[in-house]
Amino acid sequence: MQFKEIRPDAFATGTLNQGPTIPWYDATRSNNPMSAGNTPGLELGASWNTIEPGNQYQFVFLDDDSGATYAAGTVVTFSLPTTDTVVAAGSTTATIKLGTGNLVVNGEVGNYVYFSDTGETRLIKGNAAASVTVALKTSLVGNNVFDPDVLTAVPANGSALSIIRPFHVKLGAAGAPPTGILLNDVVTGQRVIVQTGGLAFVLGTNTGAALVAGTPAISIASGLITGGSASGFRQQIIPLAAYNSATNILVACYVSLT
Repeated sequence: MQFKEIRPDAFATGTLNQGPTIPWYDATRSNNPMSAGNTPGLELGASWNTIEPGNQYQFVFLDDDSGATYAAGTVVTFSLPTTDTVVAAGSTTATIKLGTGNLVVNGEVGNYVYFSDTGETRLIKGNAAASVTVALKTSLVGNNVFDPDVLTAVPANGSALSIIRPFHVKLGAAGAPPTGILLNDVVTGQRVIVQTGGLAFVLGTNTGAALVAGTPAISIASGLITGGSASGFRQQIIPLAAYNSATNILVACYVSLT
């Protein structure tokens, strides 16, 4: 994951202490705080530490159009890119038409597009349902001239492209590196705060093997952790208590997910 480090606490002095002791931020702060009204707007990717209790957090977008609810303590991982193909006819070095599309108009602005044919990556500056724009006309470089982000050439027809969405996460799964822990029950398809470091409370089960205090856990389906063979990922979730039951429960863990 990428991170945009900001000052030690994203919220006004004392805000952390105005909520419940655990979880660290209550639901009005952790779920879609840009529209909560009682918190400042945060930029996607913002990452910060708190002096008290010494944890680390990040502001991300939780993908999933189903409107499902994920429980507090659920593990999330980074969202994979969306793949598509180039339609060369009608494309230019500034705007590329897509074979599939179905994008939300201007919903990809600020994300990136990678073209396998040319090996180029560009910031998306605008998009229609079936096209992405990587360069805009601007007077800064001349009258009616595109900015310097134009592609070197139109990628080959039918060649692959990937839309990369930094700071977007999805439900954790087996074999996927953990990148955050949900602080409260969350409805998908919104901006949320996840915990990425410190003392966290993670949903655990003994599916596969029992959780062992001091031994790194592994991620499994449904955003849970369980005991088992080491994942090999740098990101670590280390239970601080043993647990051996098929019932999901919040387990105190040290986490290091950055």
